[in-house]
Amino acid sequence: MRKKLLFNVSIYFGIFMLAVLLYSNTFTHEYAYDDAIVITQNDRVQLGIEGIPSLFKNIKGGETQYRYGYRPVTLTSFALDSEWFLLEPGPSHIINTLWYGFLCCLIFYFLQLLFPKSTLWTTIAITLIFIVHPIHTEVVANIKSRDEILMMVFGISSAIFFLHYLNATKNRWLWSILTILAIVLSFLSRENGLVFGGILVLIAFLRYTQKQSSFKEAFWIPSSIILLLIGIRYISYSDLIFTDKSVALSIQGTFVEEGFLGNPITDLTSIFDILPNTLFILLNYLKLLVYPHPLVHDYGYGYSQLVGWNNVWVWVSVMLHIAILYFLVKTRKKWGMVQVGIIFYFISIALFTHLLQVTPDYMAERYLFVPSLGFAIVVVTLSKQGISWFQGRLKKNASRVLIYSTVVVLVGILTTGFMATRNRNLAWKNNLTLFKADSKVLTNGARFNYNYALALYESSQASRSLAMKDSILSYYEKSIAISKRSFKSMLDYGKTLEEFGQRDKAVAIFKESILLNPKNVSAQILLASSFFEQQQYQQLIDHSQKMQKDGLTHPDIVYLEGAALVQLNRPEEALKTLRKGLMTQPRESVYFNLLSDLEYFLGDKTIARAHLQKAVALAPTNADLQKKMNIRYPTPNSENLKLLNTQ
Repeated sequence: MRKKLLFNVSIYFGIFMLAVLLYSNTFTHEYAYDDAIVITQNDRVQLGIEGIPSLFKNIKGGETQYRYGYRPVTLTSFALDSEWFLLEPGPSHIINTLWYGFLCCLIFYFLQLLFPKSTLWTTIAITLIFIVHPIHTEVVANIKSRDEILMMVFGISSAIFFLHYLNATKNRWLWSILTILAIVLSFLSRENGLVFGGILVLIAFLRYTQKQSSFKEAFWIPSSIILLLIGIRYISYSDLIFTDKSVALSIQGTFVEEGFLGNPITDLTSIFDILPNTLFILLNYLKLLVYPHPLVHDYGYGYSQLVGWNNVWVWVSVMLHIAILYFLVKTRKKWGMVQVGIIFYFISIALFTHLLQVTPDYMAERYLFVPSLGFAIVVVTLSKQGISWFQGRLKKNASRVLIYSTVVVLVGILTTGFMATRNRNLAWKNNLTLFKADSKVLTNGARFNYNYALALYESSQASRSLAMKDSILSYYEKSIAISKRSFKSMLDYGKTLEEFGQRDKAVAIFKESILLNPKNVSAQILLASSFFEQQQYQQLIDHSQKMQKDGLTHPDIVYLEGAALVQLNRPEEALKTLRKGLMTQPRESVYFNLLSDLEYFLGDKTIARAHLQKAVALAPTNADLQKKMNIRYPTPNSENLKLLNTQ
């Protein structure tokens, strides 16, 4: 008994250590790619424990930190990282790896429960294939993708608890509560935890058809869970939790263009047009599972293109999936590990086929994280069946050679996967290493070229050579050439041109952006700012007034128009413009500072003081504003403070 216990412990220890060793070269990595969403640009997460209650609010908006799903459990884990390790990325990478190691142990235990008649070595082989598969590098090496790991940890846990519930003769209520709790945590870690509701239905179906459980005891938990998760989804978008901060005119259009750049399927409205792309994607996913090369961080527009029914690979996919369906139907009375693995794969990938809902990315390696377990089950089981078939037809000595050859092949596959994963990990060290590693493959990716330009710009601010400037501009130009729907790329390209002294080109880019998207106020503001910097004050005024006629307005534009009127020695018009502009609810101190000056010299000094006080309140560290306040109004007046609050 003791030897058996030690043997089992050694297996779990070996699984855990293999997973940790595999990703140990990420421990010194920095933040990369989407880590900005959940850590480096997330104010709530950076508050640590203090900010955890706010993480259970569902806030959507244009800011980076609000462009994330409702995943409070995952965000809480990042808040704890922030509390304990501040903004050090190393410990967060270690935690990701430890969670992955724990998940792999859970998978081994889950497989033993799900397939009790399977041999130990089969279960170990499936687990090892899952561990070393290079398709998981994005999930483990990118801190942000901890949401995938936690989702699967809790999802697999729910399946384990459900199997214990079905096997138990007492305390079944405890296992049922643990099943429901685990899957709720999975769903709140990442929304695609919903697929484990489907996995539980699969387990219930197997037990019911095998006459090991009654219909009621097998299906009441999965049915209740699916309804519960739908209810949580509804509540997360109710007035109780949900806040929409994406209404500002200056960010309208951003989500549309980024949606297209990440996934061109967002342009399709007919299921007839979406379906061939779904089939093409499913074929590519199978290809990546069998041969994970090349792996890239962005499968968006340019790298991926829309396909139609005239694409030959779509029909290859049709034939393949019809064959799989035929196999499942033909063997329906004797389903085994192969069939379960196939259904596990399709249940867990269903949310990423764009048929139920179009996802943000056309394809993503993280979408294969859970489905890859189904793939591993199928591959190992089919291999085992093939070997058994050959063994029955070979002599004893030849059979031994076959077994030894199989072991050698398995070791070779595992070694290759181990080395490929370790090598791919290096790409995820930071943004520059990631973009450089993928640059040859993603040369036609619109979003990639924009991101690379931005990364080069940010990393070279301390010392920027002429060659670096040219390189930055070239990546912006590639992005725009691939798709002019990349409005962020166009605006950042224009700002960079202006900074690099190419103002005429910058103005041309801003004007082109406005023609393409007239309601994108960000471009309007940048054009107005450029007019001001070039002292083209009348053009700025004309531009602002045209915007007002078109039903567009923004406090930054109003401020620039007022400042231009001052420069043209028309202060009365400037005062009138800024007074009227108060309706746009300005939030910048410069606006109230200029308005205060104009009121002080041309209008009401009491009102001027109130505006200056507001300017100070908006920029409390501005010494010049405080000095002006002390000179003009040395004695505070409570009545003016009261007046300030009414503005």
